[in-house]
Amino acid sequence: MLLPKQLLHIPLWLLLLGALLLGLGLTARGYGQTVQQAGVVVVSGDGTVTTRCVSFTTETIRAIDLLRQSELALETQNDPGLGEFVCKIGQEGCPADNCACAYPPTYWRYWLKNADAQQWQFSGLGASSRTLRAGDVDGWVWSDTNVAPPVIAFADICPNAELPTATVAPAATPIGTPTATPTVAPAPRMDRAYLPLVVR
Repeated sequence: MLLPKQLLHIPLWLLLLGALLLGLGLTARGYGQTVQQAGVVVVSGDGTVTTRCVSFTTETIRAIDLLRQSELALETQNDPGLGEFVCKIGQEGCPADNCACAYPPTYWRYWLKNADAQQWQFSGLGASSRTLRAGDVDGWVWSDTNVAPPVIAFADICPNAELPTATVAPAATPIGTPTATPTVAPAPRMDRAYLPLVVR
């Protein structure tokens, strides 16, 4: 059986628990909706440079998905063992049913530049295997030689991007521990004096 004093503590305890659970839910939902951005640089055979900034709400994105979301026309050929080959970007390249129409020596050469890198690095991976994070850039060059794309600052590709920084989840606002309010029982009324009765 609950005493009246214990009854007073249950609603406050439930409110604290509810507030905590609500705060955790809002925090998780807020983190899940963080918008990331990565860049794409495409160099066609005549040297024309096209850039795209792609937004995504996951922590990472596969390179092939980044290229698809760039809104550049894209044709690929899927190989079950090796993943997807990029055949055509925009108007440059080969149709998907003849992906190697210009190879050798010309094909889409794939370059990587992570957020902390200053220079391009030729990729040993295909676009199905690479994973990008916020601030990373992929480069595609239609060429017969390994000539890297021009180095373009990420801020010029994605001018409104905010690169990730270390963030700390907001701490819950501490709520004071409930304290019992002292109650004073009324003193018995003493408006009559009682004298002990002694019988002899």
